Amino acid sequence: MDVGVIVYGKLVPCGGYIRIMTLQIRDRRARDLAEKLAAKRKITMTDAVIQALEGELRRENEIEPLAKRLRHIADDLAAQAGPNRRPITKDEIDEMWGH
Repeated sequence: MDVGVIVYGKLVPCGGYIRIMTLQIRDRRARDLAEKLAAKRKITMTDAVIQALEGELRRENEIEPLAKRLRHIADDLAAQAGPNRRPITKDEIDEMWGH
């Protein structure tokens, strides 16, 4: 029989011994938030923490890099300027900034 732990319904080998890890939440605010999420979803606190962390990691991975966002803005502004656009002068920039 394989020795391992069950992770998301799959047996993961642990090198011949059983490794049990516990999650201790010592911060009162973190515990309260985990309890609230667990109660709302009717799940365990561990599952609440896992779901919250997975959601945050998913959001982080979906964030578009700043350079790419700026490229979209620059492309949009260039399209709005049309084919007869001209470079903006230093005097025009100074005027925009109130100098």
